[in-house]
Amino acid sequence: MAEYSLVIVESPAKAKTIGKYLGKEFEVKACMGHLRDLPKSTLGVDLEHDFEPVYKPIKGKEDIIADLKKSAKSAEMVYLATDPDREGEAISWHLKQLLNLPEQEYTALLADLAVKAAVTGREAVILSQKDRTRYGKQVVTAANERLNGGRLTLSEQTRPIQGGVILSDGDVEVNCSFETLVRLQRGALDRPVAQILFGD
Repeated sequence: MAEYSLVIVESPAKAKTIGKYLGKEFEVKACMGHLRDLPKSTLGVDLEHDFEPVYKPIKGKEDIIADLKKSAKSAEMVYLATDPDREGEAISWHLKQLLNLPEQEYTALLADLAVKAAVTGREAVILSQKDRTRYGKQVVTAANERLNGGRLTLSEQTRPIQGGVILSDGDVEVNCSFETLVRLQRGALDRPVAQILFGD
């Protein structure tokens, strides 16, 4: 069984910085931006299959794709941590396709976060726009089952977060977005790291 989780970001600078904080249980790699595109020399859609786009690896990115596939195959969990914008969402979508990442694992992760964050079991679950569209109903259903009759609902609201969940109950929110979880982990590590580097 793998002993690490893979985190994929867009740039090497981000990979280096995030890697310092996450520790040896995580391998952080950069995809260096877009990895696939429509071909320039042909139409770029499959006329026989409902005009489905036909994507090709971008020239020069073959080694990066091969390395990410190898790391993803060995990892226990893969986190796509591209930038929280439309371009980042597109890069994550292509990564998911290239690496054959199962949607069930990500849905289970979001449901697990919702269960752990639930206080009353009647909160509204707030997700990013992309996660709400793709996984929202499955996440809430799975979380309610694990809460043994929970009554979590899928909020109409979305938030500009990279992933994770936010639970809302009136004026109270529990933020379990990936950004917040990483920031909290970083805060917990600051003191031990300082002691290692600089002593007491």
